[in-house]
Amino acid sequence: MLDGLGIARLLSELTPHLGRKIYRVEFADPRTFLVVHAGGSLVFFLDPQTPLFFAMAPEEELGKELLRRAQAVRKEIPQTSARLLPWRRALEGGILARAEQLARDRVFALGVEVRSQTGERQLLRLVAELVPRYANLLLVDAKGGILAVFRPVEAGMSRYRRLVPGGRYTPPPPLSLPDLLHLTPAELAARVRASRSAEDLRKVGAGIGRDTACALWSHLAAALRGPDVDEVVLGERAYRLLHDAVAGKTPAAFAAPEAGGRPYLSPLCPPSSEGPSFPPLPAEDENARGEKHPAEVEPLACLPPATSFGCAETPTMHEAVRRTFLYLQKSRSDERRARLLRRLEEREEFLALQRRELERAVREGEEAEHEREAGELLLAYAMHVPSGAASVLLPPPGESGEPREILLDPALDAAENAARYFARYRKKKNAARHAAQRIEEVRAEEEYLASLRFALLTGNGRDLDEVEEEMRAQGLLGRRASRPPGAEGTRQIAEGAAGRTQGTRPKTARKDGNRKPEPLPQPLRLRSSAGTEIWVGRNNAQNDALTFRLADRRDVWLHARGIPGAHVVVRSPNPDPATLEEAAMLAAYFSTGRDSGSVAVDVTDVRSVRKPRGARPGFVTYRNERTLHVTVDVERVWRLLEHAAGESALSRTPPGSEKDVPSREKSEG
Repeated sequence: MLDGLGIARLLSELTPHLGRKIYRVEFADPRTFLVVHAGGSLVFFLDPQTPLFFAMAPEEELGKELLRRAQAVRKEIPQTSARLLPWRRALEGGILARAEQLARDRVFALGVEVRSQTGERQLLRLVAELVPRYANLLLVDAKGGILAVFRPVEAGMSRYRRLVPGGRYTPPPPLSLPDLLHLTPAELAARVRASRSAEDLRKVGAGIGRDTACALWSHLAAALRGPDVDEVVLGERAYRLLHDAVAGKTPAAFAAPEAGGRPYLSPLCPPSSEGPSFPPLPAEDENARGEKHPAEVEPLACLPPATSFGCAETPTMHEAVRRTFLYLQKSRSDERRARLLRRLEEREEFLALQRRELERAVREGEEAEHEREAGELLLAYAMHVPSGAASVLLPPPGESGEPREILLDPALDAAENAARYFARYRKKKNAARHAAQRIEEVRAEEEYLASLRFALLTGNGRDLDEVEEEMRAQGLLGRRASRPPGAEGTRQIAEGAAGRTQGTRPKTARKDGNRKPEPLPQPLRLRSSAGTEIWVGRNNAQNDALTFRLADRRDVWLHARGIPGAHVVVRSPNPDPATLEEAAMLAAYFSTGRDSGSVAVDVTDVRSVRKPRGARPGFVTYRNERTLHVTVDVERVWRLLEHAAGESALSRTPPGSEKDVPSREKSEG
């Protein structure tokens, strides 16, 4: 991951961002601190496992997405504004003046020039400590006093230092190794020559991390091959590789493993983007001491083979770190998706068990006629039932056939035993009637869970946020909503849409002080080959907002018939045939029937779509429909998706990962 050499290169590439005025700082999420200035933005990702730092240009979609996240964080976590206040008070309006690294460690400081209340210039330091497990960000004044800290460190948490607002800043313990970039070629050669593995290269000097050590080992393996090593050549090559990497004269490298795991990030690329390739070594190649020569170790043994994940070269270190950040965000989305799917599976298993019990009750109700017949026989032949008998054989009344044995309670007479059979009959019939009603409810819930499952499998980024919020509101995440699921919120959506003729957001009926109305979930916005707008809802929240809040009543509405899927709206009352076909294809593609060949898609207008009172999110009824049968042309769908508006940068597969081949399954939402 990010090491001291990577930090050095990042700071050398930071020149275009210096001298810029800071106009906004934000918490994009609990781990991400964002500094926005006139020439772009700086991202501090303070994850305990993989802390990162990188800069972005102002036009990048990722920066806009992080700002949108920051707005959501302030809304969901009220104390965020108070926590952010000291950072804003000190940094906003300041000028990014300089950047310096601490002893080739993963610690650096950005100098920010500000003016005090008396108008005097002061230099504050924004200190980033990007050390795994201890990642932190601090705001320090010119005298070393801590003005703000991202993660306070109390006295009981560390024996070495205490980091709290109002205290004095103490840097991390100094590294015991010499600065790698201050070593001469001869010193480098001696230290590299003594190494027996890529891991040993990390002890050559301060600043080299695991990934860079593996890349350097791969570069130097040929020079180390054989018992006679030219230390002059070795030292010069190592010196040039490291200094060129830090100076940005060679590409940086990023790679994401195909099957999860730790991404590769280094200012130094391996010898080839396809992985190192060396001639095979002799089977017996030992030096005079009887030890294997270091070159016999696989050059990238400490990492997955480069050929398994496709190492991507990037022109700048900031771009490599940005891709790493996107990869980690996507990985966390995958973990989050898996967690939500597990909760769905738990509920689905419970419903399946409940449905089996209900079906058993229905079968018992169907068999309850035997209880009624037994009671009728006992009443018809009451005079023939002996007192105290445990059972009796009675013929069917008025019919020929075998006598039927009826079990009795010896303590009861015939009439009382008949009453018991009638009571049992009524109980089973009532249970069967209620079970049949409940089975319909269970099936409806199973269909609803199927729609959530589809939204989870096809969504990313903000889509997952919306699905998780819906699951929480429906009580699927352990905290049930205060009102019945889907009762009030969806009713307001339907009533708010009634009578509207424009596809605009309705006015708020009642204002609560200065509180802004919550933003609507935004559907995917496409254009057909003819230029007509097509909107696609990719989860229940987007479907409800699209159909009942955003669409015009005259727009054309489409949905795959009888299966979970997206609401699709064509923003025209009379679309051309090609546009209608493409919209139907999108409705089929964003449904569970995408792989089933021909898909039936119902088409009507928005005014014909209704949400029943109390219905769950996404559930609607409609009339006046006609049905189209379409076969999904994936290439045609993807041509439409290529120019989709409103796509989150955090939901895209980062370039350079997975061999730069986008996964269609991962890019659906």
